[in-house]
Amino acid sequence: MRRLLGQALQHPGRILGLAMLVLLLFIFTTAYTAPGGVSITSLCQSVDTTLTLMLAIDSPTKMLQNHSPFILGFGWLVCLMGWLFLPLLIGVLVDISLSRVESYSKLRLMFRELGLAANLDGDKLKKFTDEMMERAARIVAGRESG
Repeated sequence: MRRLLGQALQHPGRILGLAMLVLLLFIFTTAYTAPGGVSITSLCQSVDTTLTLMLAIDSPTKMLQNHSPFILGFGWLVCLMGWLFLPLLIGVLVDISLSRVESYSKLRLMFRELGLAANLDGDKLKKFTDEMMERAARIVAGRESG
């Protein structure tokens, strides 16, 4: 189990892709088995059912009581995925945010060190660092070339 979780954390893109595939398959399967067949209404209801199961708002047994055991089992899988998938997704987003903050801090420190190497101090050093950070932001945004 620890190895599986380690793999999931090392390759979150693969896990998210697999989860999206399972969710789409569940959506289309439940829409296909709807009394009116596949339509915009049945797709919307299937998406609503999927999100409800993922957030564990209602039990799959209760929500899918008129469906086959296959769909019921599939519903429980979606429910379990929600319990595991949403924390993983939130963890990945937090990790990305923290790495961006860390990169920003490192870049600011490098510009500060560059200013110190050029014998800048006080307000001149702060102004130089701020100007270089603004310039870096413009380059990243594509509004200025390097």
